[in-house]
Amino acid sequence: MTVVMAWRNLWRQPRRTLAILAAVVVGVWAMVFFAALMRGVIADMLEANIANLTGHLQVQAPGFFENPVIDNRLRGGSGLVDRVRAVVPEAARVAARFRVSAVVRSAHGAFGATLVGIVPAEERGVSFIGDAVIAGEGLSADENGVLMGRALLERLETRIGHRIVVDMQGADGGIVSRAFRIVGVFDAQLEATEKQFLFCRRGTLQDALGVGDDLTEIAVDLPEGIEADTVAAAVREAVAGEAAVVLTWREMVPFVGAWLEGMQVFAVIWNFVVFVAMSFGIVNTVLMAVYERIREFGLVRALGVTPGGIVRLVVVETLMLLALGFVVGTLLSWGSLAPLARHGMDFSMFAEGSEYFGMSRVIFPKLAPGDFLRAGAVVFGLGLLVSLYPAVKAARVTPVQAMAHH
Repeated sequence: MTVVMAWRNLWRQPRRTLAILAAVVVGVWAMVFFAALMRGVIADMLEANIANLTGHLQVQAPGFFENPVIDNRLRGGSGLVDRVRAVVPEAARVAARFRVSAVVRSAHGAFGATLVGIVPAEERGVSFIGDAVIAGEGLSADENGVLMGRALLERLETRIGHRIVVDMQGADGGIVSRAFRIVGVFDAQLEATEKQFLFCRRGTLQDALGVGDDLTEIAVDLPEGIEADTVAAAVREAVAGEAAVVLTWREMVPFVGAWLEGMQVFAVIWNFVVFVAMSFGIVNTVLMAVYERIREFGLVRALGVTPGGIVRLVVVETLMLLALGFVVGTLLSWGSLAPLARHGMDFSMFAEGSEYFGMSRVIFPKLAPGDFLRAGAVVFGLGLLVSLYPAVKAARVTPVQAMAHH
């Protein structure tokens, strides 16, 4: 009987019911949509920075991270690579590189960049270059070939097939100039990456610099679900006694970790703001309904309904309204997020600002069942909480007060 009466009471004032229903729907949609968007932003930032030659962890020579010069390199790199491979998870990927700061010169100008010597097969699944879209040939076709970012190619006003000269510091401290032929052009998510890096074969760069099999870094990409700190501890034991340090991605790109934590805090604040906005709307609407029905409450009290029955009736009305709003809001949020999760949200107009934080131009929201559970907990917890005050007010109405009410 209480449920039937509550449902009928909701639609006695359809405008008021639809107004609070719209507020609940928008609130649920806002919480779910924002959570999915933030999860997509966090995943994109983390993926972009890890793929940007960082990996989940790296083995470097002491001081290289603070001062990436050729003197701060890993001696006997091949032996260290074997040690690292022996202790990381079987599904992990390991890539050994040699990178050096350089000045790249073409017939139309010069530009500072970073030349990275790689083994292309090792980079697949470890860095962006392993899966980058490349126009032209790969590095394996030409020993003196180089891959260049599209933005750097345009900056130097050159093209595939043309030659460039790279000036860099050799192992003896002198300047080494080496001619390379542009064999391919890659596209990256971030334009800054296209301007910063160019790639050649690792052996070619090591021979040009006279560093033997030395390396500057050994990057490790871990399977999903494996903590970098746990693997880093095992790698540190494996390279103990060598002039090497192990850094996780949080240590190499600390601003990303701080930014991710800040965004999670902001998500909590956002949910609180939605919570407060919805609570005011619900309280005002239910209170209005209570004052309009004081004579009705007095009548049912006179017929023998207890104060607890009045409280139960008002709470059930509110919870039914919230349940309806939650269902509609859930369907609306899922319907709006499903296509965005497949095709992404284009933030090209904010490209410069987003690249500053390591975000790509297209963000793919990531929807999780937990988002709906959290939204439901907020909505129903909120409904139970804020409906108690109007319900208690209604329960205190006596038949005499109701008769005197106009």
